[in-house]
Amino acid sequence: MRFFILIIIFTLLYSPICIAKELYKAEVKVSQSTNINDVLSGLEKQVYSKNYDFEDIPTRIERLENSIYGKKSQGALLGRVDRLSNSINASKSRQSDFKNKVMIELLENRYFNTLFKKDKIEDRLTRLEKVILGRAFVGNTEYRLNNLMSKVPMNIVGVTVSDSSGNKASIRPELSNSRQYSALDDLEYATSEGNYFDNIRKQRDDKVQRWGDFPVYIYIAKTRDQKKMQAAQKAIENWSKHIQLALINNDKDANIIINWDENGNNVIESTLISNSNRTSYQALIQAGYYKHPDTLEKYLMHEIGHSIGLWGHSDDPADIMYNFKETNPNMTNCSKGPKCVSINTAPQEPSKRDINTLIRIYNSPGN
Repeated sequence: MRFFILIIIFTLLYSPICIAKELYKAEVKVSQSTNINDVLSGLEKQVYSKNYDFEDIPTRIERLENSIYGKKSQGALLGRVDRLSNSINASKSRQSDFKNKVMIELLENRYFNTLFKKDKIEDRLTRLEKVILGRAFVGNTEYRLNNLMSKVPMNIVGVTVSDSSGNKASIRPELSNSRQYSALDDLEYATSEGNYFDNIRKQRDDKVQRWGDFPVYIYIAKTRDQKKMQAAQKAIENWSKHIQLALINNDKDANIIINWDENGNNVIESTLISNSNRTSYQALIQAGYYKHPDTLEKYLMHEIGHSIGLWGHSDDPADIMYNFKETNPNMTNCSKGPKCVSINTAPQEPSKRDINTLIRIYNSPGN
């Protein structure tokens, strides 16, 4: 009898403790679930620019894992969320570091025409601040760089740069006049391709010439030969993918004029001409006769390249700005040699090196 009484007493005393423990476990579980939900919402916002809080937690975790790792992970939900958070934040940090590096290189190119890659980021930033702002500052690197970019004269244009690791940086300063210096919209600089910017500067006495207002207006002279007109329009279209160009119906207001030589000459050239006070310029393209429209289109693309700022030549025939003018389309005037390359082998549109060089032209110091 005494034994049963002890059991009853023990049960009465221990049950509240068990219930309290279970309630505590449930409370912890709810707390963890709420915490996981909040963390997941933040991670989803970073990865997808929206969240999926209407779905269950395992489904949301699995989606993120597939996006970040390419497969589903195993283990406790909280641990998997922690690993996801660490991975995404580390990636965000790498992206931020890469963007800071790109911004510094853009500014160094503009103000020093060289890169100080061996120096620490802080030293490079301080040097730029002293030149652009008159003194050095302290604090968050990204904030200081954004402050520098906002003070730069507005001929640094929007550009997207990527590296071999997949990091990307989109640089677009806040412009006080959006119509000016917006020539190259979000172009991606292909770092693995290089450029021939130095060739351009050497061929132009260490100077660059480019347009400051956009779009650049182009007038095509009237002609009865529709193949010529189509070739010109196609050449303009190929460049319009990369820089703001617009057709105009009169030559008076045009920045670039395409004229036709109706005398049967197969010569094409572009010339930069100024008014008597040298306060404004026009680029004049004089186009001759070519049997094949494709040949004319490539030559026009080459000359338009000159007219928009590439006043020089590439050293690679894979670029549209290579000096193909040394040969005619049939190679009849060409002595065999390393520079003897037919225009027929030219690319159908500007190469990545052509675009890289154009980006450098419009991001370099003015003359």
